[in-house]
Amino acid sequence: MAGWSEDEKRLVEQMAAKNHTATEIAAALKNRSRNSVIGYLHRSNIPFGKPRPEKKSIDELRRETQRKMLARRQA
Repeated sequence: MAGWSEDEKRLVEQMAAKNHTATEIAAALKNRSRNSVIGYLHRSNIPFGKPRPEKKSIDELRRETQRKMLARRQA
């Protein structure tokens, strides 16, 4: 398949902004695969799908674990 048309790009960007998955976006396009949608989104630096929580740093995890251990000892 050739490059992405302006209409396809617009639809992908609109659906991604509404947190649609790559599978849903590909289904709406009809002539694009899920992987081609994912590739386009990554190359364009467009976030998509469900927002992911931020990962905690190792120091935050250690402090949290230490607090839990201390609470158990005091209980």
